[in-house]
Amino acid sequence: MKARMFVWGAGLTLVSMVCSAQVPAMINYQGRLIDGTNLYNGQVGLSLQLWSAMTGGLKLGEDSNTVTVVDGLYSALLGDDMPDGALAQILNDNTNLYIQVLVNGSALAPRERLASTAYAVIPGIKGVGNVQAGARSAVGGGETNIVYAAASVIGGGRANVIGTSAWESVIGGGGRNQVEPAAIDSVIGGGTGNRIAYQAYYSAVGGGADNTVATQAYYSAIGGGGQNEVGNYSQYATIPGGRDNEANDNYAFAAGRRAKADHQGSFVWADSTDADFGSTANNQFLIRAAGGVGIGTNVPTARLTVAGDVRASEVIYGESFVGDGSGVTSLNGQNITAGTISNAQLGVGIVRGTNLAAGSVGPDKLTESYWKITGNNNVTAGTHFVGTTTTNPLEIKVWSARVMRFENFFARSPNLIGGHNANTVTLGLDGCTIAGGGSLTWPNRILDDYGSIGGGAANTAGDGAGQEYATVGGGYSNEAVGAWSTVPGGAKNRASEAYAFAAGRRAKAIHGGAFVWADSTDADFSSTASDQFIVRASGGVGLNESNPRQQLSVGNYLDLYSGAANFPAQTSIRASTLGHLFLNARSGGNVYVNYDAGDDLIINPNGGRVGIHTNTPSATLTVDGDARITEVVYAESFVGDGSGLIGLDGANIQAGTVTTDQLAEAYWRLDGNANVVTGVHFIGTTSPNTPVELRASNTRVLLLDGVGEKLIGGSRYNCATGGASGVTIGGGGQFTLPNRVSDSYGTVGGGQGNLAGNGNTNAGDTPDATVSGGKANEASGVAASVGGGRYNEASGTNSTVAGGNHNVASGANSTIGGGTNNLASGEFATVGGGESNRASSAGSVIAGGARNSIDSLSPYAAVGGGRYHAVDTYATNAVIGGGEENTITSATRGTIGGGWRNRIDHGSYSFVGGGTSNMTAGAHSAIAGGLGNVITINARQAAIGGGFRNSVNANAGFIGGGSNNAVHVRSSSIVGGENNMASGEVAVVCGGLQNDVRGFGAFIGSGQNNSATGDLSTVSGGMDNDADGTYATVPGGRDNVADGRYSLAAGRRSKAGHNGTFLWGDSTDADLVSTATDQFMVRAKGGSIFYSDAAMSAGVQLAAGAGAWTSVSDRDAKEDFREVDGREILDRLSAVPITTWKYKAQDAAIRHIGPVAQDFHVAFGVGETPTGITTV
Repeated sequence: MKARMFVWGAGLTLVSMVCSAQVPAMINYQGRLIDGTNLYNGQVGLSLQLWSAMTGGLKLGEDSNTVTVVDGLYSALLGDDMPDGALAQILNDNTNLYIQVLVNGSALAPRERLASTAYAVIPGIKGVGNVQAGARSAVGGGETNIVYAAASVIGGGRANVIGTSAWESVIGGGGRNQVEPAAIDSVIGGGTGNRIAYQAYYSAVGGGADNTVATQAYYSAIGGGGQNEVGNYSQYATIPGGRDNEANDNYAFAAGRRAKADHQGSFVWADSTDADFGSTANNQFLIRAAGGVGIGTNVPTARLTVAGDVRASEVIYGESFVGDGSGVTSLNGQNITAGTISNAQLGVGIVRGTNLAAGSVGPDKLTESYWKITGNNNVTAGTHFVGTTTTNPLEIKVWSARVMRFENFFARSPNLIGGHNANTVTLGLDGCTIAGGGSLTWPNRILDDYGSIGGGAANTAGDGAGQEYATVGGGYSNEAVGAWSTVPGGAKNRASEAYAFAAGRRAKAIHGGAFVWADSTDADFSSTASDQFIVRASGGVGLNESNPRQQLSVGNYLDLYSGAANFPAQTSIRASTLGHLFLNARSGGNVYVNYDAGDDLIINPNGGRVGIHTNTPSATLTVDGDARITEVVYAESFVGDGSGLIGLDGANIQAGTVTTDQLAEAYWRLDGNANVVTGVHFIGTTSPNTPVELRASNTRVLLLDGVGEKLIGGSRYNCATGGASGVTIGGGGQFTLPNRVSDSYGTVGGGQGNLAGNGNTNAGDTPDATVSGGKANEASGVAASVGGGRYNEASGTNSTVAGGNHNVASGANSTIGGGTNNLASGEFATVGGGESNRASSAGSVIAGGARNSIDSLSPYAAVGGGRYHAVDTYATNAVIGGGEENTITSATRGTIGGGWRNRIDHGSYSFVGGGTSNMTAGAHSAIAGGLGNVITINARQAAIGGGFRNSVNANAGFIGGGSNNAVHVRSSSIVGGENNMASGEVAVVCGGLQNDVRGFGAFIGSGQNNSATGDLSTVSGGMDNDADGTYATVPGGRDNVADGRYSLAAGRRSKAGHNGTFLWGDSTDADLVSTATDQFMVRAKGGSIFYSDAAMSAGVQLAAGAGAWTSVSDRDAKEDFREVDGREILDRLSAVPITTWKYKAQDAAIRHIGPVAQDFHVAFGVGETPTGITTV
């Protein structure tokens, strides 16, 4: 087949590879094959070679493919079968390139010059140590810049980073700028140390230094300046520049120096004063300008100078106004200087007349619209009023402090609030009245409709849950929280149920309809049942008696009248003024009861019997039923075994009448009981649904409930859901923060405000939860546990929070040891402590530190400590030991030991030991440490020991250390040095500066600017040496080139351009060039010497400038001298045949003349060998 190549076009394009660290450039080469006169169809082996010259020259690269030809046309990519980065390197390093096309091994001529075909190189990655890992991304230049996100660009600068998933973001230049992961469409123009944080979409930093747009601060911008910050979640915020400014809420604006726009929609501008100037409410416009603010003028003469009119739709407040006031409306006359406005200038309704000079406005005009201080005439009820025409409340003040407030928000029953301005009625209530009292720290409060408080302080009416019509007359710290309940006054009284009444001191009417009055004793006195009337009066209760002598003293008569049909219609008991109590047992018979001191009570039935609850008494006193006697009963003897006695006080039983063992069988002794039988003897109740309370100081400290087997200790406000079983509350709690258990077998050990269970009405859906103590902790998962601390939550099944503050363990079997604001949301996840750590995946562990995170798609990952670390998506079993701002993403079982801003991206099983800004994306790769070192995604099993800005771009590549070294082809190594490159397979550079090894298995020991491009070639050291031929060697020296296969060039400027040549050049600054294959050439202007013995006493010498070898002929080097006959020698010589001949190894045209060694040896029999003639 005759083949002709017609090049239709060659175009250079960039093919981006997702998450690759370097984008390979490829040439799309098209052509036509003709077989004779026919267009060829079928497959052919096509090789495209790149050469340095039209003919001869160096072959720089080759790409071979099998292509399909259709109607003579084919297309092939040059570069897709070459090592990553190799073609781009060739394009960067060579000005003129020529393409040699081979079809099925046959070369087509001539070569095509690549420069003749239009192409463009898009700078996918330029500069030193830059990494481009995102699809369709670019790095324009600079050094150690990294782009992880797709469609993103870093223009230049140093150590700038665009993080994972921060798509379509841009960093123009500068240094140490960072667009963090997921900050989509964000821009940093330049500057240094600027940062756009995680998920801060569509945000921008123009430049400056150390400016920050924080997490999720969408659509926010910082123009420049230094140390400015848009706070977390502050969207649409703006800081144009300046220093130390903060915008910490949506739509906020801060500028100048130390301006703090902390509220939504606030505008804050601060002058150069070195002090914070912050907003205090939403939508403020604040300016701090020590030199004044000018509107319409650049020469302000006051804090605010306006050159022009000022129009205000509402009130303008000021200490004084200058001008004639002709454009002022709603002006308060109190602030007008006397005489500054004439009577003629005042119109009706224009100026409030409270403080105008007498006569300035006629009384008839004022009274048409205003209330006079001395009262108004001609007032029409229903038409004229003091108040508002909107829903705004009306306040009355004295000495600028509110003393009365009127509210009517819903045009229903209005509220009246008197007294201190801290007194409150909950918004939306009707018909409430606070007449007065209250203070800043002890305000009066009404929490439900139609509540009333007369005065006092710290009083409460209602509980906020619909308990209407509660009343507190006054006093201190009283609570009427039941509907229609009343506390008339006193201190610390509580009426907590409907229609209850509590008065005095610490009276507690805790049952419906109960009336409780307590004296001044500092102890609670509580109702025990509904509709009771109880009084605690340590000085006695007097009825018609001002000086009670007993607990109850009645002056004159006390009538107790039953009204029963079978009893007489007169009073049953009558107390007379004579001091006698008449018991009318039957008509005509009176029994006298004297209550005077020292008198006895005598019941004399006059031989009859007394019956109680029976009309057939069988003894002097017969009681049919129980008898309850509060003090001692004396008798000579008792009949019976006492089995029917209840509530018996053993102190009143005569010694010996009841044995100790008999008492111990029925009662608990103060000093302990013996012979107690477990399961038989107990403290408690036998009636159903009746709990037992243990009290101290008459306050419940422990409740035992047999229904569901509950034990509730501590505050009486601690409680458990009714249907919950096996509940334990050890103690703690208070009125506002009780401990609660909402689910069965839950436990709260103590503390306050803690909850075991999920708090709903289903007592069985989250059993076995435990909170040991602390404050406001919740164990809301099945078998969840919180040890202590504050505001912690264990919501996952079997989850645990040991302590700390605001921690959440929401994953099943998750654990948090302590710290603050930590989250363990993954199953079996663990956070040991620290601050704001997030362990979101199954089995993940964060030992401590601050603001470390593990993504939910990275199970069994771990962070040892440090801060700002991130194990992002798809990084199973990844580990970050410590340091700061290290990241692992999409890298299974990757490990970062520590350091700062190190990263593993898509490099599964990879390792970064420490250092700063190191990055590996190759699987099974390792970077021990250093600064700015990079292993790309194509470099599996690669390693970098340390150093500065080294990069490995191919499998199994190795760099020991040094700086700016690069390995581009598999299994190549650079031990150290600076700016060395290994782009040949299994090639090695030991060290030196700017050495380049490109050949397969090639080696450079050290030196500077050396190159080994031939396969298995060697440059041991020196400077500017090239070993370009296969198996070629340059042992050292300078400017030597070994182009031929198996050639060697050494010394200075030796050019071994033929195969098998050996060149050694002396120090002469001129080329020594080979002229033939397998040549041995030496330039030694000082001469050459070859010794043939160890003592260097035998050999030959080519003296400087000589044309022949001089053999050693020194007598001292010879021995065994023998005399010869000269004529005989000449005779023998004349007998030796002399012929012309040619060497078999030489060209046929080259002939020689002389004897042969064998004839010479026959003639003389001397020399080292019979096949050679030696010159001596």
